[in-house]
Amino acid sequence: FSLMRRSAAQRIARLAAQAGVSGASRRIAMGDADHGGLYVATYNVLCPVYGVKWAEREACRDHTAQDRESNWDVRWPALKRNLALARWDVVCIQEAEDATRTHLEQAATEMEMEFCFIPHTKRQDALAMMYRPSRLELIKHDVRDFCGSSTGLLELRDLRTQATVRVLCTHQRGGKPEQMADLIEYAEIDPASDCTVICGDFNEDFNVTGKHPAGYAWANRGDHDLSMVSRPDHKQGDDQTSGKGKVDWIFVKGGTVEYDDVCVRGVVQTHVACPETFQWPSDHGLECGLVKLNRGSV
Repeated sequence: FSLMRRSAAQRIARLAAQAGVSGASRRIAMGDADHGGLYVATYNVLCPVYGVKWAEREACRDHTAQDRESNWDVRWPALKRNLALARWDVVCIQEAEDATRTHLEQAATEMEMEFCFIPHTKRQDALAMMYRPSRLELIKHDVRDFCGSSTGLLELRDLRTQATVRVLCTHQRGGKPEQMADLIEYAEIDPASDCTVICGDFNEDFNVTGKHPAGYAWANRGDHDLSMVSRPDHKQGDDQTSGKGKVDWIFVKGGTVEYDDVCVRGVVQTHVACPETFQWPSDHGLECGLVKLNRGSV
């Protein structure tokens, strides 16, 4: 628990004791409460093709070997557990790929969610998006390309309030204002939605750069004694030229986003090593938030 602050760990232990259940039962118990919002998660799952290419220790059976092999089959159960930590209403995935699509789609089915797969036009990986049809109705889906990198868009209707919710899933290069500007333009195309939610791996720590998108809300981990980085310790070194700090974000316009107890648990339990590999299951932790719409009472 190298990146988990003591008070957050104690909070999670208290929640588990109070729940008095385990596994899927605890997930449902913690997700079906009257929480007054939409549970949203975003997760870069580290695709095998790039994990092996760049010798990522989380993605290889032996990342020091010359002929490296993927360990996806070993770490997938841990990734799947992380995805199922709560009853999310929306999940956005970065670094999916053709070889992992079946696993991700099966996980979505088990989580009672619909699944969308979004290839990049000039990359070997892809995005994926999931939404819960018992809570959200699909109005349309769309994809936008920027220099070979895709952004997925789901236009959804909240069945409780009839409010429209636009969700975007993105994987940004970081420090590229032209790519960020294109994303925001896409997020705000007419007709406007009641609430817009942008999720993704931005490869940029906006707490450091101060360049959070104007007019959007985000949750502050510091208010909950959570780690202020979203990648493992070895990704914070001086030799790292990108992706340092907190690079996974959820931005909301037309509402707010916060960490409640479910979300604190989601962050804490995905920012640690797993028993399958003794590394994090991905080189990112899961980011999540409780999104509350301004329109009506969700």
